[in-house]
Amino acid sequence: MDGFASFTAMLRAVLGDRLAPGAATFSDMFAPDAAFEFPFAPPGMARAARGRAEIDRHLASLTDFALDAVSRPAVHWVEGGDAVVLEFEARGRNTRTGAAYDQRYVSVIELRDGRIALYRDYWNPLAVLAAFGGEDDVVGRWERTT
Repeated sequence: MDGFASFTAMLRAVLGDRLAPGAATFSDMFAPDAAFEFPFAPPGMARAARGRAEIDRHLASLTDFALDAVSRPAVHWVEGGDAVVLEFEARGRNTRTGAAYDQRYVSVIELRDGRIALYRDYWNPLAVLAAFGGEDDVVGRWERTT
């Protein structure tokens, strides 16, 4: 896959100087009151994390998940430059079982003052379930937030 070694590297390349200089990690890219939403999450899984503390807890709950490569995205800036829609693919694995995780994403990102105010992440829940051994395993391992 021609692209990036990490999701954070891809996002930094796309957002570039629109990001605050201190936004070194994915978590740092979020505003303190940001929302990270997952509209296609299966029942029982987190559908949103609100505020950086909750976002950090959600990201920390993804311990069995690793991305190995992220494609170059199709980038669609919304007029005014404060919002972008990304279309990209990622390949990864369940670090516990080794099962493949191949996913396609459409992400809607709204920026405010150099930070992500809203990240709405559209992904295929069937790819998540396949990589993590089915619904019971996924729901049991990923922290549920509302």
